[in-house]
Amino acid sequence: MLMVDYDLPQNNRRRTFYNRIKQYMGEDEAASIKFSTQSVVLTEDAKFALFIADQAREVGGKAHIYEVNEIDCLGLRKQFKELVEISQV
Repeated sequence: MLMVDYDLPQNNRRRTFYNRIKQYMGEDEAASIKFSTQSVVLTEDAKFALFIADQAREVGGKAHIYEVNEIDCLGLRKQFKELVEISQV
């Protein structure tokens, strides 16, 4: 599992970021993806993770990609058994 943690600038370029994601995925598939309000995406797709990170950088943001082995999302806390940064954009 890969986790993309990104920060976008507080300007109108944020919309560009999300529009590019929709274009990459296609409207139907993009509608099914839930983006976290914490600017985090979980995915098994390395190509998609890199795309998200690259797009965040292109609009002036920052992004990190981590390999996550275990996440406990049932409670309020998140446990990371192993969190290894594999790429910093």
